[in-house]
Amino acid sequence: MGDERGSLGRRETEEKPMTDALSDFDVMLKVRLPNWGRWGRQDSDRPDPEAGSGSIYQMGRADRAGEDEETPEPPPPRINHMDAEKLDRLIQRLPMTPRQIICGHFYKRRESYMPKVHAAIRAVLDAEDAAEKKVIRWVA
Repeated sequence: MGDERGSLGRRETEEKPMTDALSDFDVMLKVRLPNWGRWGRQDSDRPDPEAGSGSIYQMGRADRAGEDEETPEPPPPRINHMDAEKLDRLIQRLPMTPRQIICGHFYKRRESYMPKVHAAIRAVLDAEDAAEKKVIRWVA
């Protein structure tokens, strides 16, 4: 009865860093694939709204200049080039449908039907797991 463990067997009083609290799926959705999208757009002609480039993203700001004092937006996070290149190799090996969904949502920044995006992310995670097992099998 004096056990501090919750229903999942973890201590409920433990503090975990934010990255440990996220699952592999959440890290892929919120960190790694957006990083890959920014990496892919950095040399393209497509304006990157996260960097504030492109006049279309600045439209209307001059009209509201005196209304609200806007706090400056923080710069986008630095691009992890090595992880983006690793993901790029995995994405290139995906079947056509998940590859198109990933590219459309994270690189071209199109609105997507989220269950399809989630299924495509699962395909990337499965490909990553298979690639890691293949490397381990080859080295052993």
